[in-house]
Amino acid sequence: MLDFTSALYLDFSHPQHQLPYWASLTAGKPAALSEPLLARQLGGEMARMQGLEAGLIGPSTLHLFWDLFGMLDPDKYVIFSDHLLYPVGQSGVERAKGNGMKVVLFRHLSSQHLRHSLAVHTPLGKKPLIVTDGWCPRCGKPAPLSNYLQLIRPLGGLLVLDDTQGMGLLGENPSIRMPYGLGGGGILKWLQISGPDIITISSWAKAFGVPVAALCGSREWINYYKRKSSSRISSSPVSNAHLSAAQAAIDLNRRTGDARRQLLLRKILFFQKRMQLSPRKLKGGIFPMQTLVCQDKDMAIRYHKYLAEAGIKTALLAPHVDEKIAILFLLRAKHRFSALAGVKQILQNGFANKLYL
Repeated sequence: MLDFTSALYLDFSHPQHQLPYWASLTAGKPAALSEPLLARQLGGEMARMQGLEAGLIGPSTLHLFWDLFGMLDPDKYVIFSDHLLYPVGQSGVERAKGNGMKVVLFRHLSSQHLRHSLAVHTPLGKKPLIVTDGWCPRCGKPAPLSNYLQLIRPLGGLLVLDDTQGMGLLGENPSIRMPYGLGGGGILKWLQISGPDIITISSWAKAFGVPVAALCGSREWINYYKRKSSSRISSSPVSNAHLSAAQAAIDLNRRTGDARRQLLLRKILFFQKRMQLSPRKLKGGIFPMQTLVCQDKDMAIRYHKYLAEAGIKTALLAPHVDEKIAILFLLRAKHRFSALAGVKQILQNGFANKLYL
């Protein structure tokens, strides 16, 4: 079956025999009591990749969002959240709200609406905290982070960014030939922005293929998090197996990352060109998450089943902004050109059988 549901964009798979050795899976101690040297080294490496001062590694973005937003002072900050923030980030926002933090939603990727919201909802004596995803794969574009920072920096604000989508794909010095840029350090490198007023939370489970997460920012914020974190006291730390895989991902990215990103881009552009078979073109831009918008739910389900019967595994996505329900194709560097070309013929057969999109 041709699988378009995996987000392992660069096909970093980390088979056991290729990983560095570990003596035990875990030390049986929370990170607050005893953190492996490799975990500390990886946190620093993840921060350097993004151009930030310091970082630490955690079991998941859920752990990091839950902790970070639970330790924010409701008397100091007002949260301004993109109203389509990824659900894991929303869980952190909801925790802060439960602690008495004022939360204001602004329109998806709209710096203009954020400007208005800041003027109306930021009382004297409080600072704005903006929380957003760095890249929206459904829209196929980044959040206007530079605009956000221009708005909040005069107010002493803070930007909290989920860079799960950008980490491992985007990097520095993007060009026409290599629009992803180089190095895979994420959207901050891609947009050439940095600063002590930025905190990133990112999963490495997509492009880098390791189910761990990183929290990176200024040394002051990372030290504050370490002092206040409840999950570093009350839950298991990242296992040595995952730490080993994360180190392998960093090493593999240095050696082959840019070549894999270039190959992935070729597959995406090829797929887009081949799929221009109806007035409804694929959406997603240069990102490996490509969507085909359908007219209604029934038609999307019918096409989804039709593709599955033809040996093509896709997923269905709920409506997004002004888009209707869509069929999802997640592309990977290992997808064969011939297999990608075959999808077009299968869909054309569907059109011939009146399965209109």
